Amino acid sequence: KLGRALVEASLSATTIVAYQADSQGELISDGETAVLVESRNVEEMAAGVMRLLDQPALAQQLGNRSRAVTSTAMSTDGAIDHDRKAWLKVLDSYQRETVTLGIESYSSGLPRRN
Repeated sequence: KLGRALVEASLSATTIVAYQADSQGELISDGETAVLVESRNVEEMAAGVMRLLDQPALAQQLGNRSRAVTSTAMSTDGAIDHDRKAWLKVLDSYQRETVTLGIESYSSGLPRRN
């Protein structure tokens, strides 16, 4: 689940230093929109913060990129595209399963893909 604080920080172009987590992958990536460090490694977290304090231009660049990515992802078109891809993935998985199990997909109302 994507945290609200992460979205709010991204939309305000606040530079992000965070622990790596699978749920963040859609909005932030290390070196592109944020500094990500190994989970529970406080030394890396401190080093990431110090790096951005020492390099304010990098901090601003990451924050601006983060805002652009999140603004696109959180827009109506971005949300529709995200949902569409998620449903297509579910449908594709379902159709593979029905073919593998020999279940007739017409019974669910879904067309079978060849």
